[in-house]
Formats: sequence, C-alpha cells, structure tokens
Amino acid sequence: MTTKNFKAAILATIATLTPVPYTCPVTGQKAFVKRFTVAEREKYATAVTSAPTGLANATAFTMIVCDAEGNLLFAKEDIAEIAKLPDDVVSEAIYAFNSQKSLSVGEAEKN
Repeated sequence: MTTKNFKAAILATIATLTPVPYTCPVTGQKAFVKRFTVAEREKYATAVTSAPTGLANATAFTMIVCDAEGNLLFAKEDIAEIAKLPDDVVSEAIYAFNSQKSLSVGEAEKN
C-alpha cells in the first residue's frame, strides 16, 4: 500500500461513523449509540472527567445515546434525572459504546 492509498483509506473511514443499534436491557426500547470522531471523543473524555461526583456516567449517557441519524436523545438538562436511573440502564449503554469495533483500514478500503 502506498502512502497515498493509506491516507485515502484512513480518511474513507469518516463515512463509517454511523450509530450502532442498542437495546435498553430494562425497558427493551431500541435506540442507538454514537460512534465518535477523534474530536468528539476528546470532548467526551473532558466532559466525563470534569463532571461533578455522581454525574460522570449520566453525563456520558447524554453524549452517546442517539437516534438512527446520530441526533442525541438527551441533553445536559437531563443529567440530574439520568443520575436517578437504575445503574444497568446507563452502564449497559456505556458498555455498548465502549465495546464498538472500529473499522480497520482494510475494511475501509473495501468500502
């Protein structure tokens, strides 16, 4: 693979950033979790690590649960209410988000 092909393949992975289906283990409701860009991941890390005690996971939840088009379903205003949810509702969404498989360069070249 040439450097030019490598660069093209890497940049082609941008088109693969579609949300991943997710089902809430408690309600059975279906939604999606976002796949982040590098910039979004850094924003996420900053928000979660700077969240007040007891609100980091709720903050994460608001930044990852979305619809099929990637539109977030929750906002900062929802963090206090999300913090009151059963742990498995929030932790399972975060687990699904953190378990996402990234597309390899080889897979991107096929697309």
